[in-house]
Amino acid sequence: MDELNKLNSKELKKIFFTCCGSEEFAKSLAEAAPFKNEDDLTNKADKIWHALSQEECLKAFSHHPPIGEDLDSLRQKYKGTSTFTIGEQKGIAGASDETLEKLGKLNQDYLKKFTFVFLICATGKSADQILDILKVRIQNSIAQEIKNAKEEQALITKIRLKKILQG
Repeated sequence: MDELNKLNSKELKKIFFTCCGSEEFAKSLAEAAPFKNEDDLTNKADKIWHALSQEECLKAFSHHPPIGEDLDSLRQKYKGTSTFTIGEQKGIAGASDETLEKLGKLNQDYLKKFTFVFLICATGKSADQILDILKVRIQNSIAQEIKNAKEEQALITKIRLKKILQG
């Protein structure tokens, strides 16, 4: 926490933007520094996130790549190649091609219906579990899905903030 608190506002904003793709979120959280501890950081992040406009939330959602453009990109997405996604989506490892194909197709259907990517905190979930959740959520209204995606983004952001603190 001490190292994080030593960073200037510009550096903090850059780091926080990698946790949540909203400029307003990153700016507001950087301005909320210094942080007493992990709980203080995540509580402030959660408060800021939930106060954002729907438009700003949709901007953040757009920083998540769509899943399932093709099997190769789907497998690549879940490999955990970036700093913050390592471990978050490892449950996809070993998924059958059939599951990946279904997941990819349903993700595309979701994107067409809602105009934003299916957002889920995949940490600890298998591809089959994600597929089952997607099958349910695609039936929701857009208002409900924005609410769901907003909650999932909050979980993802919290995980990523904790990873920053862990180094």
